[in-house]
Amino acid sequence: AGLGGASSDAATALRGFNRLFGLKLSKWDLRELGSSLGADVPFFLTSYQTALGIERGDKVIKLGDKKANLYFVLFMFKNGLKTREVYKKFAYQSTRISLTNIISKVIMLPLFLYRKDVNAIERISYNDLLRPAGLLKPQIVLLIKQLKNKGFSASHMTGSGSTVYTIIVNRKEALKLAEQFADEED
Repeated sequence: AGLGGASSDAATALRGFNRLFGLKLSKWDLRELGSSLGADVPFFLTSYQTALGIERGDKVIKLGDKKANLYFVLFMFKNGLKTREVYKKFAYQSTRISLTNIISKVIMLPLFLYRKDVNAIERISYNDLLRPAGLLKPQIVLLIKQLKNKGFSASHMTGSGSTVYTIIVNRKEALKLAEQFADEED
């Protein structure tokens, strides 16, 4: 579903084996092992509130400690996507990447989260895997457009998909939106 479930399970298993067998591996050793299991595993071996994964996502940089009280409504499809298939459809665009622009977005994201500025979050958020995932499951792109048309601007796809989420400031509004879609099928 693109929510990091397998990665968090792998991180928990690594921590458990380290403790159970008294291996005394450092956090850096655990992250190195985790990286060999999956790109997101090192993130789940940290205690960071907000972090950035660079390179494959396995190098984790802490961004902030403040908690943001926001609500995420998740939309999960009955039949998800295989990460491998999404990456097979991915074609890197050789457009020039502005490192300065990326760094400024990374610095601003925790601030926008803390301020609950979902419009600003939307302006700087992007998922390179949306296009290939949308080729495999067009309903993802259609749902995101539908949410944005209803005024939920910070709506995106998680990881390699297929879960779609929207960020909402108000709990009552989040529950209402979740109820609207509760009985819908793929």
